[in-house]
Amino acid sequence: MPMKLRTWAMLIAGIFLCASFVRPVDAFEDRVVAVVNDDVITLSELNEVYEPILARIKADDRAKMDEKIRDQAKKSLLDRLIRDILIEQEAKRLSVTVGDNEIDAVIEDRLAEKKATKKDLLNALAKENMSYERYRDDIRKEIMRMKLVRRELQSKIAVSDEDIGRYYKRHRDKYEGKESVRIAQILVVIPRDADEATRAGLRSRAEMILEKIRAGERFDLLARQYSQGPASGEGGDLGFIEKGMIVPEVEKVAFSLEKGEVSDVVESPVGFHILTITDKRGVGAKPLEEVREEIISAIGNQRMEAKFMEWIDELVEKAHIDIRL
Repeated sequence: MPMKLRTWAMLIAGIFLCASFVRPVDAFEDRVVAVVNDDVITLSELNEVYEPILARIKADDRAKMDEKIRDQAKKSLLDRLIRDILIEQEAKRLSVTVGDNEIDAVIEDRLAEKKATKKDLLNALAKENMSYERYRDDIRKEIMRMKLVRRELQSKIAVSDEDIGRYYKRHRDKYEGKESVRIAQILVVIPRDADEATRAGLRSRAEMILEKIRAGERFDLLARQYSQGPASGEGGDLGFIEKGMIVPEVEKVAFSLEKGEVSDVVESPVGFHILTITDKRGVGAKPLEEVREEIISAIGNQRMEAKFMEWIDELVEKAHIDIRL
């Protein structure tokens, strides 16, 4: 090789050699741990999911030193990631997509159900060492799974009258109704540090409201105007309440009232209550027809889950999977 070419060759080799030494350490550590058809799972991807679970294992004194538990957890996670990829591949093949607006809607519903804010959610995720992006991705996968289930499996699920009857008999205790009353309330709150004069004034206020009700003014309108309790904006409607759910002083009076009857002023540690009962439910089993749709949904969900697992197993059987962990 001529000197000039040899010099250039040595220079280029030196550049690549130097470059290899300045690459991040992770580049050496990362590797493929599984091949799933045309996709791969890397060790860094597996560790990202494994890290929060490992933190929980380490927090358990019985498990933190057990390597078998750690290895089993990692293998189970890898299996889940493989199945997730197969679902993604099938969704792509069937042109099933999930939009950001669908993910947003699920998050909003969950926050509303728990009466929580996005800040509450972020704090909870931080405690679990999970990023908001991963949380959104998990929800996206849930929605995609539901869409695939509906598309591929729902038509294969049938629930007969015999199925419904058997389920009803087997779960009879679930449909045993408990005595409950639907309460509407007007509450005048007693401050913790209230003296006797303050308490007397607040009772007088409650008595004045009661007089208005006795004179024919509407309970719900007065609740919106005067009540300091929950659901004042809904006319004081607390919904159906079973025994043991409210303070004893209020419960005793509420369950003694007839439908439509209004109580006297009831004192509790919380304040002065005025109650009315808008509906009642008695003890006894709910009729089959009343819970029919609920039972169909319960049976359908059980069978759908079983069918889904069979469907996933079929995808695994057909796929080219090479595990290198």
